[in-house]
Amino acid sequence: MRETLRVHMGWLHSWVGFLAGLLLVLVFASGTLAVFDTEITQWMQPEVSLTHSTTLTPAALQAAAQAVQAEEQKGLSAFLTLPSDRDPVLQVLHYDGYEFVGTALESTTGALVPARETAGGQFFYNFHFSLRGGNQPGVQIVTFLGFCLLVAIGSGLVIHIKALWPDLILFRPFGPRPRAWLDAHLLAGVLFLPFILFMGYTGTAIHARVLLPAQPGLPRIMAGRTRKKKPYPRGVFYRRGHYRRLLRPSSRRPVRFCKVRMAI
Repeated sequence: MRETLRVHMGWLHSWVGFLAGLLLVLVFASGTLAVFDTEITQWMQPEVSLTHSTTLTPAALQAAAQAVQAEEQKGLSAFLTLPSDRDPVLQVLHYDGYEFVGTALESTTGALVPARETAGGQFFYNFHFSLRGGNQPGVQIVTFLGFCLLVAIGSGLVIHIKALWPDLILFRPFGPRPRAWLDAHLLAGVLFLPFILFMGYTGTAIHARVLLPAQPGLPRIMAGRTRKKKPYPRGVFYRRGHYRRLLRPSSRRPVRFCKVRMAI
């Protein structure tokens, strides 16, 4: 029974890991580059000077407000990004379905910065979580890939958990090529297992709702099946799951409580 389970888990680990890994390599690589999305955008827009002051002036805010109104008149939902040490320009951005694009303004004068149009680092940022396919099916595909990664991790643990420690300390780089690749795969998988597991779980949990969308009719159906609470008898109050009655045998004795019956 155990060997049969390992055989099935080996087949699942091989095919799920291979097919999902083809796209997961691109997801991981774009995610690494997305950390430096602002720097990549600045490198692709050399017209934007990085020596601007980050102090805002009323003239700059007025120019930004006019730019936002102009975008809203076009039917776009625009917003502002304030200047910082990392990005010292005032930007008016909107989402075009793939990345955030817009105009850059100087934070002191409000003048338009003549920067070339480019997706820059936003390309890698969007590609990381949607493959530039939008919420559907892009985000769904990446979330499903994260779930496949968790399946591959679980099946790999089932395969190697029996002889994990002996295989881990036995690395044969000069042996037969399949054996050497398998040893390298096992060694790297175990050493980086916490990181890979954490990335796969968090990436799947962030957009899990796209794989399990809420059903509009379910809350209404469940609301109709709720049980009606029975009215409490007179002179009885509810506390800690029991009905209790307040008894006053005499005015000299303190108030006592006794259990009447269990609540249903």
